[in-house]
Amino acid sequence: MSEGQFAAYPRKPVREIDFAVISEGFSIVTKNWLPFSIATVVLLLIGGVFQLGMYLLLIAAVGAPPTGTQDMNELMSYMVKEYAIFIPGGVLMYTGMSPVMLSYCMMTFKHIRGETIETGDVALGFGKMGQAAIVTIITYVLSMLGICACYFGFFWVGGRLMLSLPALADKELAPMDSVRESWVLTAPHMWMAMLLYFVLYLIAPLGVIACCVGVLITFPMLYVCTTLVYRDLSGMTSGPIAPQPDMGVAPTEEENQEPS
Repeated sequence: MSEGQFAAYPRKPVREIDFAVISEGFSIVTKNWLPFSIATVVLLLIGGVFQLGMYLLLIAAVGAPPTGTQDMNELMSYMVKEYAIFIPGGVLMYTGMSPVMLSYCMMTFKHIRGETIETGDVALGFGKMGQAAIVTIITYVLSMLGICACYFGFFWVGGRLMLSLPALADKELAPMDSVRESWVLTAPHMWMAMLLYFVLYLIAPLGVIACCVGVLITFPMLYVCTTLVYRDLSGMTSGPIAPQPDMGVAPTEEENQEPS
């Protein structure tokens, strides 16, 4: 079995959401821990800069959050101003992080094809930075709208759209077509997609428990595992396809006839 290859032979299509992708994704990330860790560090740095900027802007524009008050009008007014800063700020933050998220998917596809993942692959997603940003913004905005349904909608929408970036990484699709591809692929499995997305959403920050170092392994799994789900639902195969033996050209009826 060559390095970076998960299966020795072509993998038969699953065409269903199998929770075994969690253990498979963990294996992929741990075997290629350096590229995935570098990508996660870059992602967290970008996110941290935007988060800090949003908090500083909030304090400068609105002030510190009200404490010791039971005035609902004051609390609601502060929340409206907070969302007015954090929603656009979140869009900008995910725009900056989107190429790295796409790189997670593209590195996973390299593993699926039996290729070796290298540290330079962290930058793979920057070749589609614009498309990745649009896909990520669409999924972010729709997921935020799902929060209005007591977070149930957040995980339902997140599950339906979790294959958008893998679709973009796999095919030359327009951003909206990538989102539509995810919506169509998950349609027959919407509840399992929601459950898997919920589980992966819980796994991603668990690495913080291990002195924050573990997040370098757990965070990429959100994108690695969803890429594996895309592989299954789209009918891709793992590992290089074995070449078929050359059987030659079948003789014609005239060639089979013996000379008289």
